[in-house]
Amino acid sequence: CPAGAPQDHGATAQLTKGDGCYDRVAEGKKPICVESCPLRALDFGPIDELRKKHGELAAVAPLPRAHFTQPMLSLIHL
Repeated sequence: CPAGAPQDHGATAQLTKGDGCYDRVAEGKKPICVESCPLRALDFGPIDELRKKHGELAAVAPLPRAHFTQPMLSLIHL
């Protein structure tokens, strides 16, 4: 993450994640990771719009089948 998340807190063995750039999204901007990705491999927005734009594919081996987990993502098969 270009904004410094996630962060490992060493001795506590805890990892904290970012807030999804909540403030940026509230201002109508995309998260920093999406805007700064040099390959433009990330996108952000309402899942219905992303699926219209990129398709319905959401399965990634070896993760559990998307049918069961219903992930809020859309993958582009290259």
